[in-house]
Amino acid sequence: EGRRSAALAPCEGLAARVLIWESLTDRQQEITAMLCLNYSNPKIAKHLGISVNAVKGHVQRVLERFALHNRAELRQELAHWDFSAWPGSSAPHIPEINVGGKIAP
Repeated sequence: EGRRSAALAPCEGLAARVLIWESLTDRQQEITAMLCLNYSNPKIAKHLGISVNAVKGHVQRVLERFALHNRAELRQELAHWDFSAWPGSSAPHIPEINVGGKIAP
């Protein structure tokens, strides 16, 4: 049982991140993608036509949803997601994990 739980942990972590991603608003997803692409708050604000303070508020809510402390942790948490098609893409490429012969997210 312990081995099984340990083997499933990466899959469960990815599944949890996908669920959090799907619970974000469209704007929060846009901002998350741009954060992962190393956009600064002013650059995000200019691109989206919103204030820097609005960006900061969205960033804070995204970090809370993922239970993280800063944007560096967010980038690390989503490091294997491909946001290269942003802006303009409706979803990142989320990697699949092969666990015990089963493909997940």
